[in-house]
Amino acid sequence: MKILSVIAFLLLLNPLNGWTQDIRPNVILLLVDDLGWSDIGCNGNIFYETPNVDSLARQSIFFTNASVSSPYEDEVRQSLFSGCFPVNQMKRNKGEVNLPEAFKRNGYALWHIGQGINGERAEKQAEFRNFDAIISGITSGAKGDPSYLVSQAQKLIQTKETGPFFLNLWFHGKERFQNENPALADYFKEKAMDKGWIDLFTNKIWCPDLYVDMPVKKGLGNLKMPEEAYYASYLSHLDSEIGNLLDYLKSTGEYENTIIVFTTDDGGDCKDRFMDCNAPLRGAAGEMFEGGVRVPLFIHFAASNRIGQRCNQVVILEDVFPTLSEICGLPVSGEQYMDGRSLAEVLKYRCEVKRDAVFWHFTQKEDKHLISAIRCCDWKYIYNHTTTESFLFHLGKDVGESINLVQKFPLKVACMQRKLNAWFGSIDKNELLFTHKEVVDSECEAP
Repeated sequence: MKILSVIAFLLLLNPLNGWTQDIRPNVILLLVDDLGWSDIGCNGNIFYETPNVDSLARQSIFFTNASVSSPYEDEVRQSLFSGCFPVNQMKRNKGEVNLPEAFKRNGYALWHIGQGINGERAEKQAEFRNFDAIISGITSGAKGDPSYLVSQAQKLIQTKETGPFFLNLWFHGKERFQNENPALADYFKEKAMDKGWIDLFTNKIWCPDLYVDMPVKKGLGNLKMPEEAYYASYLSHLDSEIGNLLDYLKSTGEYENTIIVFTTDDGGDCKDRFMDCNAPLRGAAGEMFEGGVRVPLFIHFAASNRIGQRCNQVVILEDVFPTLSEICGLPVSGEQYMDGRSLAEVLKYRCEVKRDAVFWHFTQKEDKHLISAIRCCDWKYIYNHTTTESFLFHLGKDVGESINLVQKFPLKVACMQRKLNAWFGSIDKNELLFTHKEVVDSECEAP
């Protein structure tokens, strides 16, 4: 029996008989601003220390091939709520609900704590109009500190009445480097200066999986690495507070009945940085390479048969909306437009969601280049409209995107271009991107 059917049956008992309590699961959406895919221990990082996040990952289903549909956080957060690619937001019809509205309409207490969208306070934004409580942490000062945000979450959970809750907890990121924990920062400064991490003679910096050549930052020679140490101490502090929240849920008996989604809004910003270099991924926030769009995503769901497993299914953050809708029994209209696909069956069984490809189309903010991209299974194709430069990678064999296969596999390029053409037609673009002899997938080369 499907997850949705079981929940629907149990829910029917409550209003009719009055003796069954509301057993629908709570939901907590933990989003850490600008957290790189390689910034957590469960993805191989041995410099930053995130034991509580790693523990949560081991008690979850970890999606190793999760991506955001834009390299820019404001578009990602809007898409997370709508379930639509950024370029398809206009397809939503009047009256269609977003993720929090779907929970609100079905009797959930709705709380938001932390950042809003695009750096604005959440209480000023239409996306948050249905929340019962909004506590906006600010970038600087005590109200931006994870300790404050988690303490507010605990207060809300403590004072809640009957029924389930949806908690949207969005933490600040790298703006909080220089926190109020100098002792912790000093610990990471000493750790960073170990021979195993930084070799001042070769200018090589140790990242999670490999050595990479990077210029020595000014001030490194006199044993100062404040930015790295402060970021490491912030992550450690954040991790401790996430651990406090999880412990509190366990103490109240809510943990096993709470779905916890952990993710971020874009890739790590590794410019002028050492440890936060996204290795083995290429690129950073704002770019189309994996370092800019691949993100941590894991879902704790006690009813799942796949707890502790890693899933290589290609997923996007737009999948969160339909997934939570199905698991929690939210009757979202089948006519509502979504690009996301429900992962409910993936959480419960060893199967994959049916998806031909995922797409990107955006303008890079720094150089104003227009970029389109497509990922189909392990193949990824990137096209720069401004320079006409193109890239083809096979991520299964080259996750670092170091080998451009455009010249070696021209038929695969043609296949990916054809899929992009078809997708562009679906998003109301009048012109084709590419003009060439049509080919079918069976004609495309294998890697």
